[in-house]
This record gives sequence, C-alpha cells and structure tokens, in this order.
Amino acid sequence: MPLTKKGKKIMKSMKDQYGDEKGEAVFYASANKGKIKKVHSKKEGGTMQPYYGSFISGTVDGKKLSNPSYKKYYGSLLRGFE
Repeated sequence: MPLTKKGKKIMKSMKDQYGDEKGEAVFYASANKGKIKKVHSKKEGGTMQPYYGSFISGTVDGKKLSNPSYKKYYGSLLRGFE
C-alpha cells in the first residue's frame, strides 16, 4: 500500500536510525500495531457490480436461472417447469 507524506517521513527517519531492513520492519510493526496512524494512503479502486441473488441458468416460473449445482440438485424438479 502506498505511503502518505507522513509515512514516508517516518520511514526515512526509522531507516536512518535502525538501518534499512530493521527500520522498515520497525515501521510496519508500529503501523500494524496502531502506534503510528495515517501512514498509508487509501487504495484507489473502482466499484463493484451489485450482486442480485444466485447465478443459475434456465427458467423457473419465468425467472432466469444459471448455476449448474442447482440444476444438478433440483434437476428433476426444474425439468418439470421448463
């Protein structure tokens, strides 16, 4: 996750004080424990499509269905509606 300006400053300070590897380890340990806050910027991302029910194929009572496991389990019942 990208660091904020504050996070970069603290990381640099810890690397100067503890060395590269140990400084980075101390920084992330402190951030994960919650001792230092607002050091990671929020992840940019898109939006997800809303989920509307099950994905089943076929038609039951005029409704479209699309999940093979439902077909396998309810196969004989579903054939009666087609």
